[in-house]
Amino acid sequence: MRCATTGKGSCPLLYLAGMAATLVHPWIGLGAYAVVALMWLLPERGIERYVAQLNE
Repeated sequence: MRCATTGKGSCPLLYLAGMAATLVHPWIGLGAYAVVALMWLLPERGIERYVAQLNE
């Protein structure tokens, strides 16, 4: 959920960059989509803090 909560619009820009890069070389576009997927897998610090407070 990191992309949805950053507020910077980084994910839509990376998706658009991936689409444009695919026209140049498919592997570059695939790399952009992989970066977005990794961003979704990284835990968000705000959620980590909330869970830590619940466990106290």
